[in-house]
Amino acid sequence: MKSIRRIFSIAALALCALSMSYATTYFVNASAGNNANSGTVSGTAFKTITHAISVATSTDVINVAAGTYNTALGEVFPLVMVSGVTLTGSAGAATTIIDATGDSSRVFICDANSASTIIQGFTITGGFSINYSSAGQVAKGGGIYITNNSQTIIQNNIITRNTARGYDFFMAGAGAINGGSCYGGGVFVNSGSPTIQNNVISYNVAKGGGGQDFRGGWSGNGSSGGDAEGGGIHAGFGGSGVSTLINNTFYGNQAIGGRGGSSNSLNAGNGGNATAGALDAGSDAIVRNNIFCNDSAIAGIHGGGAGGTNGTETDGALTSYTAGNLSYNLYYNNSAATNPNGATLGSNNILSDPLFISATNFHLQAASPARKAGTVAGAPTTDFDGTARTNPPAIGAYDGSVPSSVDVGEIVAPKVFKLAQNYPNPFNPSTTIEYSLAAAEVVSLRVYDVLGREVATLVNAREESGNHAVRLDGSELSSGNYYYIFRAGSVMLTKQMLLLK
Repeated sequence: MKSIRRIFSIAALALCALSMSYATTYFVNASAGNNANSGTVSGTAFKTITHAISVATSTDVINVAAGTYNTALGEVFPLVMVSGVTLTGSAGAATTIIDATGDSSRVFICDANSASTIIQGFTITGGFSINYSSAGQVAKGGGIYITNNSQTIIQNNIITRNTARGYDFFMAGAGAINGGSCYGGGVFVNSGSPTIQNNVISYNVAKGGGGQDFRGGWSGNGSSGGDAEGGGIHAGFGGSGVSTLINNTFYGNQAIGGRGGSSNSLNAGNGGNATAGALDAGSDAIVRNNIFCNDSAIAGIHGGGAGGTNGTETDGALTSYTAGNLSYNLYYNNSAATNPNGATLGSNNILSDPLFISATNFHLQAASPARKAGTVAGAPTTDFDGTARTNPPAIGAYDGSVPSSVDVGEIVAPKVFKLAQNYPNPFNPSTTIEYSLAAAEVVSLRVYDVLGREVATLVNAREESGNHAVRLDGSELSSGNYYYIFRAGSVMLTKQMLLLK
């Protein structure tokens, strides 16, 4: 009898073991992977993150090798995260790039992720949110959209050059329609309790849509431009949950109000309002140990014609309503007509130059006032580089000195000549064009209209190898499509851009 019971016990244990679900680690490699592989060891990696997410389940880990993951590789955006999955760039954000450029989509969506879901170690860029489905649509979260009480951890990422663009009615037909509003160029949190830490959040834009024009014999007022809130992150939309933002570096983010519509017969439309160039934290978000530098709120201008007013611009860096949730943040060189840093800044703040290594490298110089200036309360134990934080920790994403082998923003000397898509696009009135030179060369960068007429010469000189950027001021140009042509030696590259006024 005892033997029979033992047999049944062994059988029951075996059935139990068979029914248990063990976490699986999947591997992704842009250069060596294949989606027909098993993906369970590095030697049989998948090619795309899209495919890895499609097979992963809760508690699984997706380990992504260095490379650029984009539509040309086969990625399908947005990447919709599975609840409880950890997505990690094993080589770090500097060399593991997820780029949605050209797909007119967000990079990530986190929807109803009830279990802790982690995104870490990536450059997240090229995301774009706009809704053309019907009038009055707003844009939310160009890079990452978090909704339905998702419990998400966003850490050790570079979140850069993503755009939320309000529905633009500037070129629409008759009918009084205001431009759409927008929230969170880089990240939008609708509900949930995300932790956003150790990230560099830079050059993201929330841009309100343009108001309806009335011209060409129409009779009516121009309509108002859309409002813009939270160029970098919008985490205060009134949903349930509390966002925690700690030890991030915000730099160069913008909230830009939409342009008002014009009228030949009656009044011009008002420009859209702009609030919180870097972070709209709302009333509940916890904001500690962050750097806010060179962020701006820029009001939309009124349309042409009689009347109309420009929008308001306030809180160049931060909007929040609960001082007790804010502490140990650094504010420097942020801009807005009212409250360049923000109306409510909390306690133990620093208002001086953080002394970054450079405008593209946000490590701290030895004399930086941000070093050992933060609070340990809730701070991550390591910084962006994985370096153990000091006690007290530094403010911002970086704590230690610059690693000898990595210079963020200037990581690897370009190996090819490259022309990037202008940013933002569409634009009004100015935009930035970046390009890379593999070697010193005579460079020409010119802008042409659709009839092939040259309208601007941006560069015509010999330049050294490396990454370069130039700004186009389109204030004297008409709305429409333009082409910019880049020449360096025998290389010629062309891209299209759209000016919307």
